[in-house]
Amino acid sequence: MRESASEPLTTTSSHIGNESSGRPAPASQSEALKTVIQLQVQVEALTTTAQAAAKQARLLTQYVSTLGEVSSAPFHVADAELVQEHAKLKAANIVLECDLKRTREEGEAWKSLAQNVQEMQEMAMAAFERCNALEKENIELRQAMHTFAEGSASATVQQLQTIIVSLTEEVSQYKKREEDIKARELSLRNKENNSIIKAMRKQTKELKRRSLQKTLEMKTVDTKELREIKEAKETPVLGNKNTNANHTGLNLTRSTATSPGLPAMPTCQEFFFL
Repeated sequence: MRESASEPLTTTSSHIGNESSGRPAPASQSEALKTVIQLQVQVEALTTTAQAAAKQARLLTQYVSTLGEVSSAPFHVADAELVQEHAKLKAANIVLECDLKRTREEGEAWKSLAQNVQEMQEMAMAAFERCNALEKENIELRQAMHTFAEGSASATVQQLQTIIVSLTEEVSQYKKREEDIKARELSLRNKENNSIIKAMRKQTKELKRRSLQKTLEMKTVDTKELREIKEAKETPVLGNKNTNANHTGLNLTRSTATSPGLPAMPTCQEFFFL
């Protein structure tokens, strides 16, 4: 029973030690994920074996303690063998714990390395996609350059021609609208100027008529005064009554010339318009 319990434990520990020592290193970064998975499996196996070894060690210690209590002198040699086997199991358990710790550390290192590799792969994929996009743009630019250089009637050239035609039509329409607006402004200005000129002409005619009327009235007054003066000179024999009457007549004619019923004298502005 003791031999059957100790043999598989030693064989598993030696087998795991050989696997851990003879494990091949990954050839490239692309195989890092596979090695990490294998290490995780080995770590799980080592944990299970370590738990089993600890359980067996506890059972053996209990068995040795019970044998030490119940043993007698003839069984002294068997107790010594059990103690040696127990020491071997403890040493194997310590070795397994060390291997487990080392494999866990290696697994964490491989995990970090795999994460770095994944990030590098993502960066490489992004750079590759960017290079593809730039190459596609370069091809399109080359095609456009060749089409313009050769002068072929491609779709791009036709589109540009249609755009140029539409722009020229719009420019001509805008010019026509601008000319129409200018013509309307000129017509409105001419109408306003004509109306102003007509009003000014009408006003000047009215002023001329008034001035002529006033001059005629002044002439009639002057002729009357001259006649009265001549008559007074021709008849000096008449008395003071006639002279006074003449003077009063002159005053009346002058007052009638300046009365409010008659039109007023033209001002400086009216003479300027005339």
